[in-house]
Amino acid sequence: MDQDKFVQLVTRHLSNEASYKEIEELRELLKDEKYNKLFKWVAAKWEEDKRNIKLANFNMDRGMDKLVNKIRKYEPDFQNETLTNADHVNKVQPITRQINYWRYMPKIAVSVLLLLMVGLSYYHFLNNPIKTQTSWKEIVTKPGQKSMITLADGTLVKLNAGSKFRYPEKFTDSLRQVYLEGEAYFKVKSMPEKPFIVHSQELSTKVLGTVFNVAAYPDESDVEVTLVEGKVEVIPSNKQKESYILSPNEKVVFNRPEKSFELKNEADVQKVTSWKNNVLLIENEPLSVVTKKLKMWYGVEVELGSPGLENCKLKARFENESLKTVLQVLKYTFDLTIINENGKITLTGNGCK
Repeated sequence: MDQDKFVQLVTRHLSNEASYKEIEELRELLKDEKYNKLFKWVAAKWEEDKRNIKLANFNMDRGMDKLVNKIRKYEPDFQNETLTNADHVNKVQPITRQINYWRYMPKIAVSVLLLLMVGLSYYHFLNNPIKTQTSWKEIVTKPGQKSMITLADGTLVKLNAGSKFRYPEKFTDSLRQVYLEGEAYFKVKSMPEKPFIVHSQELSTKVLGTVFNVAAYPDESDVEVTLVEGKVEVIPSNKQKESYILSPNEKVVFNRPEKSFELKNEADVQKVTSWKNNVLLIENEPLSVVTKKLKMWYGVEVELGSPGLENCKLKARFENESLKTVLQVLKYTFDLTIINENGKITLTGNGCK
């Protein structure tokens, strides 16, 4: 259950609008220490605010904007439907007199109740400057480049070519969150009290301390998470889908066009992670796929210039080899002519049946 649902249950409970079923849901949630502490804090603030509070010239719209902006200093991608999609709520006019709004509560929609609770609870917070804020860094690797990064917690990240990785200079007290487009190999520093989460568009991968590979290139049809050591939880962005708990040598594949998931119990970990050791593996793949791999690996344009070449398939292993060596293998394997013009390489030949 997400936090928005929890806040809704608490709001309805405190305003005496909760059904029996909702009260039972809330009781179950309160068994979690995290939710229990949050409930006690909200309840205390609720009682304090409803007794007597003066909000001199407090405007809810400006307050909400200010709150969201401050949160985004910590979480640049912060989105909250309750805060950001409140256009349907009647505008709250500046309040200059002392009010007791408790007797009106049953008549107010849940969304407005939530806005009031958040606005009132954070009224003083909004008007106090944040003393510290998280600085984010971004590493972008071009085709033909790789990068090694050591995060503030000691986690090692190897970034493959054509990738983008965003991470905080320092992690928060409770979570370690990073963002990935492309492919990366992670060796996460074990901190059971502070989970490590990799956000990669359609999937999030949550770990405590482990070794795994994430491949999430924007132009590829599949997003893959492969576990090498330890244990990870793969969480679909669409929360209606169940999460997947992976054990070593397992892989979960999300197919973007079909929006489907597949769990593979015997993943070839050596093959998946070979790139981090500068090994280019080509597993009986057509030249149309090979040329794309060469572009990403070496950062050069390689294309097929003759019909029929797409039918040719190659199986090879190149370790720390130059582009020249790879092209020579292609040339003698398929009797090709290699044309290099202005940094663009074209392969021509008779093709394969």
